[in-house]
This record gives sequence, structure tokens and C-alpha cells, in this order.
Amino acid sequence: MNPDWMENLNIPQLWEFATGKNVGVAVIDTGISFNNPDLIFNEKTFFVYDPKVSLQDTHGHGTHCAGLIGAKNNNGNSIGVARDCNLFVCRISQTGS
Repeated sequence: MNPDWMENLNIPQLWEFATGKNVGVAVIDTGISFNNPDLIFNEKTFFVYDPKVSLQDTHGHGTHCAGLIGAKNNNGNSIGVARDCNLFVCRISQTGS
């Protein structure tokens, strides 16, 4: 199941040529939710952080952006444009501003 915006942008047709495999995408935002079922973290997810600052997203914006980019097709609820990409996550904001 794909959201309407993906159909409107012809994303399913794009996947015939590329899914983000072997591509790295940095999400420099409010962090990421480690409990989000649409974001599967594996050896291809990298975290860039200051050990004094948690990467856990308390705002939601970073998780939302990471999902639009790289959510896996694991539960039928959402999928990212580059679902096979390598995510690099860096938290630089706590408020989304």
C-alpha cells in the first residue's frame, strides 16, 4: 500500500530503476525513534553522535524525515522513497527548529 503522494510523484515507477541500494543518506535533524517499526536498523544504519547527547527523537521531525527517506516495506503501512538506502543519523536539534 503506497500513500497517494507516492503515486502522484511516480515513485513506484522509480523503484523499477533504483531503490536506494548502495546509497547513503544523512538525516541531520532531531534524532530518530528507535521504536519505530517502519525504520529497521541494521548494519547499514550509522549513527553520528556526541556521547553526551541521546539520538532518541523526542520531537518526531527527524523520525518523520527518516521514514520518508528510508522506511522499509515491512508492515504495509509506510515505505520510504529510498527504502534500501543506508541511513546516517545525526541529532543537531531537540525542537525541530
